Amino acid sequence: MMKKLFYGLLLFYVMGCRAQQVLPLNSVWDDSPNGSYFKDLSNELNQFVGTWHASFDGKTIKLFISKELQKPFAIFDKSFYKDELVVRYQILNSSGVTIHSTQNLNFTVNEKFKFVSVASRQLMNEVTLVYNGGACGVGLGIVSFRITSPTQFKWNYKVQPKALTTNSCPPGTAEPAIYLPTVENLIFTKQ
Repeated sequence: MMKKLFYGLLLFYVMGCRAQQVLPLNSVWDDSPNGSYFKDLSNELNQFVGTWHASFDGKTIKLFISKELQKPFAIFDKSFYKDELVVRYQILNSSGVTIHSTQNLNFTVNEKFKFVSVASRQLMNEVTLVYNGGACGVGLGIVSFRITSPTQFKWNYKVQPKALTTNSCPPGTAEPAIYLPTVENLIFTKQ
């Protein structure tokens, strides 16, 4: 009987040591234990989830924003998990023909097109995202969304300068282009 109790307590202790620490979404990463989970406890990301559209320069931009839970990421030589927004998009010309789309891409396979949230400011109704830039990395940049009403947000996209090389954009690759609008304060409306 004592042996069973001992092994039971030992198992409970070992499992307790391996328990994942759940922290609020915007906790500081470098102070957090390896394996921590940055959870959207207050559901601040939910207001961005949905299908949104805007018109710019004769084109229609549609964003398909979803919230994914407990996505792994690594930083400061540590591994963590976080809830994040994932953005896929479709750009249509004035005739309604798709010019470019990431709507059906799997970002695990197509990392170059990854477009995900990295931080949020709940009091400002704002989220910051990183867009990897596409096939040649052209368009790599920071995007922010700021909710202005339950059905609208402002878009700000700051592109990082990138030098094209044959390694980043090999011969035969489609012409490098930035398809997303590189403007400030573009209004997106929820569909």
